[in-house]
Amino acid sequence: FFAVFDYNVEGLSNVRGLFALAILQSISLISLGAMILHKIHLIFEITAGKTRDSIGPTPFQPANVKLLRQIGILAVACPILNFLISLLVALLYGTDVAIPILSPEGLFAGVVILCLSRFFAHGVALQIDVDGLL
Repeated sequence: FFAVFDYNVEGLSNVRGLFALAILQSISLISLGAMILHKIHLIFEITAGKTRDSIGPTPFQPANVKLLRQIGILAVACPILNFLISLLVALLYGTDVAIPILSPEGLFAGVVILCLSRFFAHGVALQIDVDGLL
């Protein structure tokens, strides 16, 4: 999901450029992972009713739907970003250095989270209907 490829640097003359791309790849993926973890933390805070966006201690809130959708988008972006940077390395340095592989696990996880956000949106609508009846 957040794998950084091991680059083969034997016989390369421009190792600095490859190192810069590897650092860029690592920082990008770590940043996306940190954003995902922060959004998960916000979901727990909102669900517990500890933020101003919270409407009570229920997981079915519009803010949670928005955060789940953002987590899904970031989860899909991780393997795509990893693939694009590995593709750039392969184009610049050859396939002996890096083989670009698009990880299906990350894409599937992101799509599942996006579907989960749609289920939570339906749960929000049901929660509003039930609250309106009482």
